[in-house]
Amino acid sequence: MASTGWGREHTQILNYEDNCCFGPLEWDGALWWYYSESWDAFVANYAAALTATLQNIQPSSWQLVVDMVANQHQFSPYAECIILNSLGPPSDQSAAGPVATGAKHYCKKKYR
Repeated sequence: MASTGWGREHTQILNYEDNCCFGPLEWDGALWWYYSESWDAFVANYAAALTATLQNIQPSSWQLVVDMVANQHQFSPYAECIILNSLGPPSDQSAAGPVATGAKHYCKKKYR
C-alpha cells in the first residue's frame, strides 16, 4: 500500500548477509523446511508476485533491493545511498533549516 498512489514510491531493502532477521542464514536454518525453497528462490518469487500484482494497481512504484554490501544487521553505505537518493533533489533550505547533504549528490562510490 505504501507504493500506490500518485507521487508515492516504496523501496524494500533486504540485507543478504543479515545475521539477525530475514536473511539467508536465518532462512536456511529455520524456514527451509517450511517453504521448501532457498531464500534466493523465495525472494525472487516474492518480487515477481508483487510486481505482477502491482501491474493491476496503478499508479504504483515498488522495488526490491538485495543489499550485498551490508555484512550484518545494519544500514550499509549502499542502503544509505538508496534511501538518500529517493528523497529527491538537493535543497539548500527547508522549514527546519539548511540541508547538510543533497540527496542526489550523496553517493560518490559505485557499489555495483
